[in-house]
Amino acid sequence: MRFFIVGMGRAGSSLFFSLRKRGHICLGYHSLKPHDDVDAEFYPDLQDIPQVDTIFFTVPDSLIPVVSEKVSRNRAHVFAHLSGSMPSNIFGREGVLSIHPIVSIGQRNMELLGLPWTIEGDAKGQEMGKRIVEELDGRYYIIHSEDKPLYHAACVIGSNLVLTLLIHAGEILNGLGIEKSEVLRLAGSVINNMDRDGFDKAQTGPIERGDWETLRNDLIALKKSYPYLFQSLANLILLNAHLVSREKGKEYEENVLSIISDVNSLRG
Repeated sequence: MRFFIVGMGRAGSSLFFSLRKRGHICLGYHSLKPHDDVDAEFYPDLQDIPQVDTIFFTVPDSLIPVVSEKVSRNRAHVFAHLSGSMPSNIFGREGVLSIHPIVSIGQRNMELLGLPWTIEGDAKGQEMGKRIVEELDGRYYIIHSEDKPLYHAACVIGSNLVLTLLIHAGEILNGLGIEKSEVLRLAGSVINNMDRDGFDKAQTGPIERGDWETLRNDLIALKKSYPYLFQSLANLILLNAHLVSREKGKEYEENVLSIISDVNSLRG
């Protein structure tokens, strides 16, 4: 496959690196500036893009329709983007593809091999997407365009929001003289439990055990020391209780709701 990349940030450089590793030919790229770590021709003008099989638009979501409008439609058989949220039909042409790796790309030139991907597009785009994923030794899931926002929300919950919780947990530990990095081992043990026992069997902690006094003391401490976190975490704890109640009974959720209400009513 001959390809061209518009946007050479973390996603673009990682895609470039991975496709090149599998023998695909990059005829060039367009970006705000040339990159020394990209061994391909730099095109400062989108009007000069060469004829290729696929053009990948790896720019922020809001810029995809704006930037793609500047590229002649006959420059590629398929226009593709890597947005998890935007549909492929924003290109307004035939031969469109949205291909999104279910992974957090945290650095440039990250290897995108052996990963799960979602594919959305028309027939020509899906055919190209399947070929790309298979050659990257990955697996794919076909999704509908109308489901993309919900899919992306799930990805945000499983990545950015998890990161948010880990950062706050680390800061609380650090305030107690414990290295904040210790939270990574804790989180890793949860993921290992889920991988070993399954999603529904990995629950541990005071709610799962029914240790209501422990939960109450935890919440009081949170409200006293981190009042700005209390309400958000209380809502999350209630979600945790809802999951436990599926297995152990509605009274678990009711007990947690009662405890949260009591702690909420406390002053200071």
